[in-house]
Amino acid sequence: MAEIVKTPGTCGGRARLEGTRMPVWCLVTYWLGGMSDEDLLDTYPHYTQDQLEAAKTYAAENWPEIQQDLWDQEYRDVPVVFEPTGRISLEVDDDGR
Repeated sequence: MAEIVKTPGTCGGRARLEGTRMPVWCLVTYWLGGMSDEDLLDTYPHYTQDQLEAAKTYAAENWPEIQQDLWDQEYRDVPVVFEPTGRISLEVDDDGR
């Protein structure tokens, strides 16, 4: 099973795919941008579906941490909800924004 790790001095100590420099927050931004797992695996063929699933699970179980990572990376206007199923959805307010 793929693992998510944190290593001081690597990716700012943020959660990332083990053996890579791909932070979980970055994968979340790809999913928010509409990329599918298939798209990601085509773009990064050295990653596996197990790694993507591990990232989704980690994000769902540690959402406040990932939200903070997104905030720290200047993704401040993205009102997101990460559902425990691993799906990502955008919340829309009454004005359709």
